[in-house]
Amino acid sequence: MKKLTYDLFLGDERLQDVFMQRICYFDSMEIDKSFKNQIEMIEELNRTKPDLLFINIDQDDVKAVEVLKLIQRPAFIIAITNNKLRVPELLDNGYFDFLTPKLNLDVFCKKMSKILNIRGSLAEKNLFTLNEPEPEYAAPKKKSTQSNSIFLKYGKTRCRLTLEDIAIAQKNNKGVKIETTRGKVAYHDSTLKKLESSLPKDLFIRINKSVIVNFTKIEKFEQNTVFVCRQAFEVSRIFAPALREQIRKNMVEFSSAKFKKNKKGY
Repeated sequence: MKKLTYDLFLGDERLQDVFMQRICYFDSMEIDKSFKNQIEMIEELNRTKPDLLFINIDQDDVKAVEVLKLIQRPAFIIAITNNKLRVPELLDNGYFDFLTPKLNLDVFCKKMSKILNIRGSLAEKNLFTLNEPEPEYAAPKKKSTQSNSIFLKYGKTRCRLTLEDIAIAQKNNKGVKIETTRGKVAYHDSTLKKLESSLPKDLFIRINKSVIVNFTKIEKFEQNTVFVCRQAFEVSRIFAPALREQIRKNMVEFSSAKFKKNKKGY
């Protein structure tokens, strides 16, 4: 398997020395670049894309969240900070994990092993998909018994919406706010979790603790931001892997369908 490449922006020689002592335990990881200033890092990351970025956010003039909006994000971004109170904000805005500047050896090894395991699992899934033999015959799919619409209840009002028309479901002080592809808005006396359990998993996907979107209505997914109906929504760290996997799966299915069509000469 190809080695996992990483970039460093630590701004502290002592910290970098300790880091290099820790990373030497992992033969499957190799350094790509070590940056001395933020501008250099932004320019280089927009030109190349390593697998992993370690960034010391305690440096002067480093705005941890804002800088991610300026770069092509690597798959894994690790913040190094002494301020643990900032960690939830970092994880909700694109950081995969964090380390303290002490770089405790046991903690460091566990977190690097976790990243390597995730990468290995994804590689195995891709390999399986690519090597899977193309079926000669596919049995007709059974018709789904799930309704293609849903009833919403708000106060004494009831209304029915077609599932395909629903674009966004968002947590609201009135319960759940539903937006359709035609710009209509409705409300539902329920929690987002209960609504999610009643929606088909192949059509709807949760992207953060407050928002569910219709997967087929996603216009763009860029730097942990999803665009639906010309609105931008942040994708949280917890839900990002499932969304990427769904996108990858759909891309594979689309490519497979296109290949079969060309093969038949259509």
